[in-house]
Amino acid sequence: MRLFYLIIICFISNLLPCTVQADVQILRLGIINERKNEPDYMLKLYRDLVQQLNQGLQAQQLKIELVTVSDQTALIEQVRAGQLALIMESTFSGLKLKQEANMQPFLLGWRKGLREYHSVFFTKQDSDIQQINDLKGKTIAFESLRSTSAYALPTAYLTQAGFQILPQGTAINTQEAIQYLLAGDEQTQAYWVVLGKAQAGAFNNGDWQKLPETLRNKLRIFAQTPDILRWLVLLNENMAAAHKTVLTQAFLDLSNTTKGQAALKASLIDHFEALTETDFANLEKAEQLIQFIPEN
Repeated sequence: MRLFYLIIICFISNLLPCTVQADVQILRLGIINERKNEPDYMLKLYRDLVQQLNQGLQAQQLKIELVTVSDQTALIEQVRAGQLALIMESTFSGLKLKQEANMQPFLLGWRKGLREYHSVFFTKQDSDIQQINDLKGKTIAFESLRSTSAYALPTAYLTQAGFQILPQGTAINTQEAIQYLLAGDEQTQAYWVVLGKAQAGAFNNGDWQKLPETLRNKLRIFAQTPDILRWLVLLNENMAAAHKTVLTQAFLDLSNTTKGQAALKASLIDHFEALTETDFANLEKAEQLIQFIPEN
């Protein structure tokens, strides 16, 4: 009866159209915080994107709420606890969630201008390193343990090839060992190789192109990994089919409006698109590499 009287009052007071707020279902979107010293960085990075997604979901009584976590372990725990419905992550991290928390890839994102990428191994121009086997007993510079293309992918590739990858300073009991350092960013990796602090480095082909030309000219690529997809959106496999359909359209529609395009750009994403059969085959190959990523 209260609702009835409220509507009557709205008519009488010329306040219509009135909006009667129905229950809105919250879908929590999990993101790993990439910058430990900036706890709100990811919230700021994806704020506009989530706002635009919610504009598209409003009529469906759905709302996305962004949640940041400290690392992949926390992400898996929250998914298993039923606290997260969606995840946006790199391929290896996303596939780990598929294996351990029943999350399923359903869209891919072009991130930082790349649909897919590979890691390149580089050394100084005058180095005697010509191929992967020449890394035996050497030191390689990675970016961080969080990085897919500047740690996980090259490490998995080397481990699959029979090498043991160890932090610098670890006791070595095999000739197949390669020690690594963490530089923190791609340019520092490159400078460390030029300065001789490490004999090689590895990061993605996009980062190679972004190096200052004067720095890149002092280096050369001697090997590369297979391509993997750059960025994934994953859904809980138990999500209602109707919700999956609505969410898919909301993500794809971001590219169709000026505000959506601006939100994508602010999030370092070009656009989202559906996964193809070729993409799923790529993910199967990438999933096989996960077993070769060392536990940290």
